Amino acid sequence: RLPQHQADPTYRHVQGLGGGTGIERFGLSRLTVVKVIYMLNDLRFWGITVMTVVNLLALFVNSEGSNLFLLVHLLEIFNHSRVLQNVMRSITYRGNTLLQ
Repeated sequence: RLPQHQADPTYRHVQGLGGGTGIERFGLSRLTVVKVIYMLNDLRFWGITVMTVVNLLALFVNSEGSNLFLLVHLLEIFNHSRVLQNVMRSITYRGNTLLQ
């Protein structure tokens, strides 16, 4: 008498014991792969990732220039504030006229 996995041709498919092809071989579903690809194409994800890495570098790098990593956060604040953008625009405009 044959064991169940050899006697029933659908047993391996139903139990998920088959070798599978493609990504199923590694235990990943197609939905998981699509979610990862979508996440890697998202600019907001990369922005948060860069900010997190810059934060960690500013905390753990012990050098004189480590505070410059926080400059990225300052630029982000300027990017979100319309008032600060106008201040920077007026300063740089007047600076250009002074240099001429």
